[in-house]
Amino acid sequence: MLKSNFVVLYFIIFIYILTMGLYYNQTHTIIIEETEKHIEDILLSRRALSHLVNDLQKKEVTRLKDTGTIGPNYFSKELLSSSYISLQLNKYTNAERKKLGVAPLTFKYASPNPMNPKNLANAYEQNIYNQFNNSTISKYKEILTVNNKKYLYYAIASDRIEAKCLQCHGLPKDAPKMLVEAYGEDNGFGLKIGALSAIISIKAPLGALYKVNDKQFYRIALISFIIFIILYILTEVTRKYLRKKEDYLLNVNDAHIQSLQETEILKNSLDKLYGHVVSFKFNLEGNIIEVSQALLDVSGYKKDEVIGEECSFFKHQDSEADVFKRVWKSLMSGMPWEGELK
Repeated sequence: MLKSNFVVLYFIIFIYILTMGLYYNQTHTIIIEETEKHIEDILLSRRALSHLVNDLQKKEVTRLKDTGTIGPNYFSKELLSSSYISLQLNKYTNAERKKLGVAPLTFKYASPNPMNPKNLANAYEQNIYNQFNNSTISKYKEILTVNNKKYLYYAIASDRIEAKCLQCHGLPKDAPKMLVEAYGEDNGFGLKIGALSAIISIKAPLGALYKVNDKQFYRIALISFIIFIILYILTEVTRKYLRKKEDYLLNVNDAHIQSLQETEILKNSLDKLYGHVVSFKFNLEGNIIEVSQALLDVSGYKKDEVIGEECSFFKHQDSEADVFKRVWKSLMSGMPWEGELK
C-alpha cells in the first residue's frame, strides 16, 4: 500500500512539473508575441514616417526651391532623410525608456550601400537583406543571444527605389550639393529603380520582461505547490479515515456474519436437543402449538392428536387440579414459574 501511495505521489508531482513547465514556456511565448506586436507597430510607424518625408516634406522643400525661397542645392537631413529622422526618433525614445528603467531598443536602416555609415549592414543583416531583395520573405524574426542576453530581432523591407528617389540616390552630380557635402560621393549612390534601399530592423531586449515574468511565475508555482501539498495531505487524511471506516464496517459485517453462523449452529443444536427433551409450547390462549418428539414417545400420542389441545392435556393424574392455572397465571403476570407440576 505504501509503495502504491508513493507511485501516485510521484505521478502527481510529474504532472505538476510538466504543467508548470508548459505554463512557463507559454508565458515566454506570450512575451515574444507581445514584443513582436510592439515591434511591428514601431516598424510600421517608421515606414509611415518615410512616406511622410517623401510625400509631404520633400514636396514642400521642392515647392520652396521652385519659388526661390530656398536655393536649388538645399538639403537638410533633419527634414529630408527618413532614416536620419528615424534614428533620432529612436534615440529620443530610448532616452524616455531609460527614465522608466526600460532597456533600449536597437533600431537600424540596414543597407549594403547607405549614405550614413551607421546604417551599413553587417554580415547577418546582409543575409536578411538579400532574402528581402529577392522577395523570398515578407518579414523576418529570430530570437538572438548576445552576451548571454536574449533579444527578439525583427525586420521588414523598406521602400524600393522609385524614379523620384534617383535625385538623391542616382548619380552624385544630380544630387543636391549640400547632400554630397554632408555624406560624400562614395556611398548611397548608384541605386537602380526597383532595388531595395534597406531593411528596417529592431532588436528588442527580452531579459527584463523574462525577469518580471519569471518572478511572477515562481510566485504562482510556489503558491500552487503549497496548495497541492495541502490538498494531498487532506486527501491522504480523508483516505485514511475512509479506509479506517471501511475496515470497521468490514469487521462489523464479519462479526455479524459470524454471529449469524453461531446462531444457526445454536439453533440447529437446540433443535436436536429439543428432540430429546420432554416439552411442549403453547400460545397465549393456552393451546398447545408445538410438542417435542420425546414427549410424544413418552405419552404415546401422535402430534396431530396433541396440537390445539389445552395445556392441561398432559397433566398427570397425581398432579393438583389447578396446577396449570397457577403456572398460566404466573407466566401471564410476567413472573417465572418456580414451583413444581404436582
